[in-house]
Amino acid sequence: LYVSVFSETSFSSGDPAGFILRFNTTTGAYRVVAQNDGDGIPEAGEIDLHNPEGLVFDPSGRIYVTSNRTNPTTGIEENTSIVVVDPATGLQVDRITLTPSTRPDNPTRIFAQAILFGPEDKLYIPITETSLSDGLSSGGIWTYDPVVHRTSAFVIPSLFDPPLTFPYYLTFGQTDSATLRYVAGGTVEPPVLSKLETTPLLIEGAVTAGIPRDI
Repeated sequence: LYVSVFSETSFSSGDPAGFILRFNTTTGAYRVVAQNDGDGIPEAGEIDLHNPEGLVFDPSGRIYVTSNRTNPTTGIEENTSIVVVDPATGLQVDRITLTPSTRPDNPTRIFAQAILFGPEDKLYIPITETSLSDGLSSGGIWTYDPVVHRTSAFVIPSLFDPPLTFPYYLTFGQTDSATLRYVAGGTVEPPVLSKLETTPLLIEGAVTAGIPRDI
């Protein structure tokens, strides 16, 4: 059992702490797989992990975990990053920054928490895009292809349709219970998302498709 952990005492600091723990489900014993102790001093063995929440494994066994922090210089919340960790060594092997594509006169910030690998081994990322000019937020879903290291829009953020606003959790149907792989040749059910302020919202397929872009 792998668990992401953050510290409330350093949550809003410029270097908020973050840990990934591995538990033995028989004995309850645990060990630290990866960490950033949040003291503001880079140290050997630490990774760029801040306020981690969403945590998943890719098909090759690497850990993907969300990382969020406030810029220590500007005091502005940074775009969410997804840190990729080798669970055998605890070392960071990649870092994906979720960069918004916005106009200079209306900069936005991308925030994400829960993430999940889905069909075609792509990472599905519910995001909230917030304008730094007027504070308006809209929700969407991005996908990330780890083979070509590119993101694309599965559901483009919109204030109108569908009004996701703050999408966090998602899941897919048609999985093999033994392996959690998606059933080959089967019809994959659409993802089910939950908004904090509403009942679960069912999305029937891709609403809009974006052009893949480099990270």
